[in-house]
Amino acid sequence: MQNLNFKTVCLLPSAAIAFVLIAGCGADAGTSADSSPSSTPSTPATSSNDPSSTSSPSPTESSTSTPAPAGTTPDSTASGESVTTPSSAAVSISSAYSGTAAALPNIIQAEDFDRGGEAVAYHDTTAGNSGGQYRTSEAVDIIKTTGGYAVNNFRTGEWLAYSIKVPATGAYNFDLNASGTMSNAAFHIEIDGQSVSGKTTTPNTGNLNTFKWWGLTRLNLTAGTHKLKLVVDQESFNLDAVRFTSAATATPYLGTAIALPTTFEAENYDNGGEGVAFHDLSAGNSGGQYRPGEAVDIIGSGNASGGFAITDFQAGEWVAYSVNVATAGNFTTQLHESTTLSNAAFHIEIDGQNVSGSQGMPNTGSMSTYRWTAMQAVTLTAGKHQVKIVSEQGPFNLDSIIFAPAASAATPQATSSAKLLFHTSLEGPISLLPVVSTDCWDIGCWQRITGVDGVTGFSLPSTLGGGSNMFLLDTDPISASPATVGNYLFSSVETVAGHTGATTRAVRQQISKNLNGTEPMGNQGLQNEFMFLPKDPVNDLYVSYWLKLQPDMVEKMTNLPAGAGIDRGGTWRGIFALKTGGKTATGAAQNNGDYRIEAYVNTYGGGAPYWCILGDNNAGSGAAPVTYWKIENRDIPVPVGQWFKLEIYWHRSAGSDGRVWMGANGKTIADRRGPNMGVSNLAVNRIMAPMLYSGQRMPAYQWFDDLEIWDGFPASGSNPPYAAH
Repeated sequence: MQNLNFKTVCLLPSAAIAFVLIAGCGADAGTSADSSPSSTPSTPATSSNDPSSTSSPSPTESSTSTPAPAGTTPDSTASGESVTTPSSAAVSISSAYSGTAAALPNIIQAEDFDRGGEAVAYHDTTAGNSGGQYRTSEAVDIIKTTGGYAVNNFRTGEWLAYSIKVPATGAYNFDLNASGTMSNAAFHIEIDGQSVSGKTTTPNTGNLNTFKWWGLTRLNLTAGTHKLKLVVDQESFNLDAVRFTSAATATPYLGTAIALPTTFEAENYDNGGEGVAFHDLSAGNSGGQYRPGEAVDIIGSGNASGGFAITDFQAGEWVAYSVNVATAGNFTTQLHESTTLSNAAFHIEIDGQNVSGSQGMPNTGSMSTYRWTAMQAVTLTAGKHQVKIVSEQGPFNLDSIIFAPAASAATPQATSSAKLLFHTSLEGPISLLPVVSTDCWDIGCWQRITGVDGVTGFSLPSTLGGGSNMFLLDTDPISASPATVGNYLFSSVETVAGHTGATTRAVRQQISKNLNGTEPMGNQGLQNEFMFLPKDPVNDLYVSYWLKLQPDMVEKMTNLPAGAGIDRGGTWRGIFALKTGGKTATGAAQNNGDYRIEAYVNTYGGGAPYWCILGDNNAGSGAAPVTYWKIENRDIPVPVGQWFKLEIYWHRSAGSDGRVWMGANGKTIADRRGPNMGVSNLAVNRIMAPMLYSGQRMPAYQWFDDLEIWDGFPASGSNPPYAAH
């Protein structure tokens, strides 16, 4: 099952209820991977590139709440809150198809939507009933199925309205019987024009003739007659029926809510049953342990300490816990889990809101070997809440969960005492030197930059961490030489209108073509990176620069043909990365690392670009790929064709005090707390700030300017905006 937002909305009497099923645009992890030579220019070596070496794309949750689609009202309620909606919210009035509103609980056939026609009882984007069945005079597409009918090809923006009658105020579960071959199709429910469910995906059932009940959502309904609307966010799927059942209320398994902060056992999820305290895709407790009468699969954990664990935690399954927070604050969260997958993932919901974004889990080697996986801190208010652990990719086993005060593992953060380590405005006698043969190897070249900044006084190349910096022009898999490298990619200093509107000097990075000419990149490794090569530890750094992405970036990154690095017509674009690794006897960086942090702008699904930040082990060692964590953010827009400031901060640690934070144009786009060291605890030896590397159509280009590096968060100063941290 896909991720589900579990919302509770209370309706007041006589409200007109609109039920909106909106198909969510599946957010996919970037499949790109950057590379660099295994040493600095003194020892050129073949780079290691494979954009497909990270986890294959899979639908994930964004790091913040998904915005409501255009034309709907954002969901502003949390579990248990009330929404007062005046009757005037319903502009047009439809009537029940049978003449009488469907009394709940009930199963309502999809084709029995209300009477009233286009824009009153339904909205369909095509003329006529293409299926030619049942209600042939209406424009809704209806087909014949085994034993009945179904609405066919339910597409983005389309909706259906139903009149219902609630006999008694109370909680009801809603789900639908759907079929489809898309993994990112989704819907939401609207009540009186207000989105009350959040986006909920529909299943990929393998073919359009196989239907499955899906999308369990809890609603508090008041007695009376209401109208409900189902609206599609992301096409497409077939809809057979919708179902309302009376919902029980979750209660703490041990009698009282779990007091946070604490460590608690996964098997002590709430009482309440399927759809209330848990959701499990299979019947019965396959492990037969602890709570044998319920459908959650529980086994003996196999830990030395004994106890139990939830096993075979599949994508879409979830468990809920009633908790009580004594004092409001930030809490770091860790899961004790095991898996043999390299792309297992989960997210955490608090009162129906996804507060974590997609979080990766390490491959522990066997299902009986458990490891603590930490995630970014979450903020909890004092009082009672419902915590839900939702599987996005499984299977994995879950043994226990920790909520600990973030203050107990505070992240070192410099304020006004932070030291400026490097700053270039690119003004003055700064130049890019011609590429020379001694700086080239078989599939790439270094290009050196030199001079003293006329504004900041810092010299180029930088000596950050006792190392150097220069441009990496990687042509993998194309042979490179000083005479040919410029045919494929280049960097140059240009005079442009800067981020203040005044004329300034900036660096243009460009990839003009690849092995396919100007067609999408595929598995090729061409990349243009302004690379820092520190020799000494750089465990606490803040990096910022102004970036301007090419104006036609979205056009170049959407409507692409199927191929490597492309999903549903969209692709990836890397804008920052750091990698760990060793060094040679002379101190040169080696391409043999165990940890990478990378920031992407993605267009998977063909929609608007969005942020994707991840931590994985794709740093040149050749180890089996593992994605440790991933955050996707669709709420903060990606500026295209205009200058924006990108900020990056990291504190490296093997403990819960580790942190990776990023901001764009003064808004936080990611804040992940927890371990960020690789299996060998290697140091950072390559920082690509900025990088240009994309699966898009060529040319790919961008400008950067005003790059700063500090040893901690700087005080707000002369280079605004600064995102809150």
